[in-house]
Amino acid sequence: MLSYDELARMFFAWHNPCSSAWSTQYRSAAFPRNAEQRSVLEAAAQKIAEASSKPVQTSIEDFTGFTLAEDYHQKYRLRRIRSATAEFEAMFPTTESFLGSVAVTKANAYVGGYGTSEDLRSDDLSKGKLGQLGLSEMAQNAILKAAR
Repeated sequence: MLSYDELARMFFAWHNPCSSAWSTQYRSAAFPRNAEQRSVLEAAAQKIAEASSKPVQTSIEDFTGFTLAEDYHQKYRLRRIRSATAEFEAMFPTTESFLGSVAVTKANAYVGGYGTSEDLRSDDLSKGKLGQLGLSEMAQNAILKAAR
């Protein structure tokens, strides 16, 4: 299991915390739930600022609640593959079931570059291989083509 310190380091490593966003809607931000988490995040940001000699633009704001982004932002990478998205939405017709689907989440991750097409061919997606998800051959090929 990851410690919060490890999670904070990974969070700052996976984006450029020194770049500013073009709008507050697209800013990078972390939302600690308590003073200890805030302290960990601030220490990680300070290390980055010292190492880069640039101010960290990632905002650290108290957590006040969670709101889902608009539908078109959900599973953003997968949505670019309209055939697969349409088929997954038919299988998982509610927002909750679509967003909660392990298969949809994994397909989105692979299309987003987190894994290779070879991984996708061999990975156990929702208790079945890609071909066992009920997707058409066209949708399967589009996902495989988009995965790196």
